[in-house]
Amino acid sequence: RILAGHESAVRTVAFSAEVDDGFLVTGSDDRIVCVWDTATGDFTSLVGHAGPIRAALFIPGSDSVASCSDDGAVCVWSLATKECCKTLVGHLDRTGRLACEPKGSVLASASWDRTARLWHWETGECLSILEGHAGPLVLVAFVSTDR
Repeated sequence: RILAGHESAVRTVAFSAEVDDGFLVTGSDDRIVCVWDTATGDFTSLVGHAGPIRAALFIPGSDSVASCSDDGAVCVWSLATKECCKTLVGHLDRTGRLACEPKGSVLASASWDRTARLWHWETGECLSILEGHAGPLVLVAFVSTDR
């Protein structure tokens, strides 16, 4: 199936962690995040970023999606209302990558401002700023210690 909806280059694609639900999130240079039903091809557009979308993901255990953009913001979107319910602000340059810890309570963002930030996405609180990098951050991830 071809999923057509963006008007510019797609920069990020992520499936929902819920294996059987068949949902996909994409982000594009058109500044739009789309949430797709892969069975039908229907999608919902989430609009609010002022720059190209660099990363988007489903937040585990919630009905929310997070996205980040060249505008430096991280948006948390409610899939129920299709609105940005939290804007996580603090990066001083474009924000290029996101990761969510497996339990879904902490979101990490990586930025060209040479920092990573840890967020409690439900409250919008910045829990920590990880500084000291020599250049822009292009990746962030959580490592599971479960064995």
